Amino acid sequence: MFHSLATRIHTICIQRFLTKFSVFLLFASLLSFVVPMHSPMLAQSIRISTDGSESTQNQYTIATGRDRSFYLEREDFYGAPLSNPIYSNVKVVRLSRNRAKIGLLRVDESIEHIILDDDGNLLSASVHPFYGEDPSLEIYTWDDGRSVVRENVSNFMFYDAGGKLLFPVSNASGSRDGEAFSELASDPAGETVVIYNPSIRRANGSFSSRAALLNRASGSLSSFYGMPDEQIYYVDVSRSGSFITITAGKEGEDSKVIVFDRFGNLLFEKKLDFEATRASFLAESDQVFAYSGSRAAVYDVDSWNRIGSSSVRKTILTAGFFPEDGWILLCTGDLEGDRVTNVEFVAVDVVQRKIAREPLNRNLLRTKVAPYFEPFSERDGSFFVLHGMGIPVTLRPTF
Repeated sequence: MFHSLATRIHTICIQRFLTKFSVFLLFASLLSFVVPMHSPMLAQSIRISTDGSESTQNQYTIATGRDRSFYLEREDFYGAPLSNPIYSNVKVVRLSRNRAKIGLLRVDESIEHIILDDDGNLLSASVHPFYGEDPSLEIYTWDDGRSVVRENVSNFMFYDAGGKLLFPVSNASGSRDGEAFSELASDPAGETVVIYNPSIRRANGSFSSRAALLNRASGSLSSFYGMPDEQIYYVDVSRSGSFITITAGKEGEDSKVIVFDRFGNLLFEKKLDFEATRASFLAESDQVFAYSGSRAAVYDVDSWNRIGSSSVRKTILTAGFFPEDGWILLCTGDLEGDRVTNVEFVAVDVVQRKIAREPLNRNLLRTKVAPYFEPFSERDGSFFVLHGMGIPVTLRPTF
């Protein structure tokens, strides 16, 4: 009897153990399914460092390619913090793509157009009449010192490196119902130059758009793209100047990407699966990178399969994709007046399906006078630098 009772107890214990072990195995298998080894939930890290700590709280730091810093506070341009301003009444500050040239527009009784080198030395200056408040004032600066000034919505004045006016270009659409400011896009060397009307209002309430190539010898424009019922959100010219990418569409609908060669010949057109505001064609990897205020994605051009993507709750302020590493980099945050709060950097490895997030424990400045939310640039392989947020920020993702 005692032996029979012991046998029954032993059997019950084994059954209970097997039941618990089976539940454990089931839970473990479910857990391994929900969180795979390369899941984005297994976050990695981003090492962040900032420059411009010498600047005051209200000073916006502008770093050149020589790592020389200048400072902007309201409309005063400084060579050092807490010093006397070099220039006052500065309405616009822009840098060339390699950050070797600085372009400024001063407005007093006239418009003064100034080009500095990366150490602050004056390279050229010119003065022309000022006809009153002009919110469309803009300057575009190239690496060799040439520049362009936009005024009066759609007029562009092209200058050589010595500050001599080469020719004016008018890009007015002639619409009686109004149009957005004309924009200019180019490669860093200013070889392939696109001037475009992002949005032209029509009498029926719809919006059209158009883009043209500049003949640098004659100053004439040659139209290569136009849509009667779509707006242009962005035009990107590749660093080589060989490719032009137009992001276009209708508000509230999925955008499309149209890619041309440097002569304006259509290469391909693709429909995105979200409303993107910017896109670029990466010829070296045959991919397209696109992003909006809340989403970024990479596509293979041949198959048009989405290689990787990321969605965020905050606003994407700027983004970039580096095909050599397979990384998407995002800078996100909340826009509050002249401040950017709750800043967070996100790195996504689209190959390993990993993600890293890191907050920046300080607010950043935003000003319309200086460039803001510039694209990420790569330095020394694994380091990435972001300019245009009040201070330079250096990132190093680790996966």
